[in-house]
Amino acid sequence: MATCEEYNLLQWIARERGQVDGAEILRMDAHLQSCADCREDAELARKISKSDNMVHAEPPESWVREAAAQFESFVPIDNALLIAELISDSYLENAEPLRAGLMTNRKLRFDLPDLQIELLLEYSGPQLEMVIGQLLLQHPRKGNHVQVLELKADDKIFTTKPTELGEFLFSIGTPLTGSPLELKCILKEGPCAVLVIPC
Repeated sequence: MATCEEYNLLQWIARERGQVDGAEILRMDAHLQSCADCREDAELARKISKSDNMVHAEPPESWVREAAAQFESFVPIDNALLIAELISDSYLENAEPLRAGLMTNRKLRFDLPDLQIELLLEYSGPQLEMVIGQLLLQHPRKGNHVQVLELKADDKIFTTKPTELGEFLFSIGTPLTGSPLELKCILKEGPCAVLVIPC
C-alpha cells in the first residue's frame, strides 16, 4: 500500500476521471517523477478508469448459483433496502485490465434506486487490506445523502463517513474467513441499504 503523504489513490482516480484541473495535473505529473508510491497508485487508477467503460458479459450459471448460496443465511436488517443489482465484478472478467490485479484487487459496482456504489477491495494474499469506494447519487434530493457507512468483515465492524464527493475508505488489515462482507449505508433517518459481498 502506498504511503505518500502528498497524494492518495482517490486523488489519482479523480485525475483519471477528469475531476482535477490542469494546474494540479501538472503538479501531479511532476510529483510522479520522484515518488514510486504514487507511480504505483497512478497505474492502479489508470486500470480502474479503463475498466469503467468495459462491456460486462453475463457470468456462468454455476457462478450465479454459488453466489446466491452465500446469501441464504443472511438475516435482513429492519428498515433496510436490500435490493441491489451487481452491475460488475472484476472476478468475473476475462479481459485486461480487470484481471491483471486478480487476488490483489477486486472492483465491484452495485446499482440501487437513486444510488450507485463503486467498490475497490485491495487484498494482500488472504488478507483484506482496504475497501475504497464512491457513492453516486442518481437523483440527489435534500436529506438523502449517506451520513455513515459501516462495513462488517467477519465479526469486526468498521465505520467511516463519505466525503462531499461520496468517496470513502476503510482500512481493514484482517484475514477473511470466507464469510460475506456486509456494507451498510446509513441516512440521517436510519439504514437505507445493505450490500452483501461474497468473498
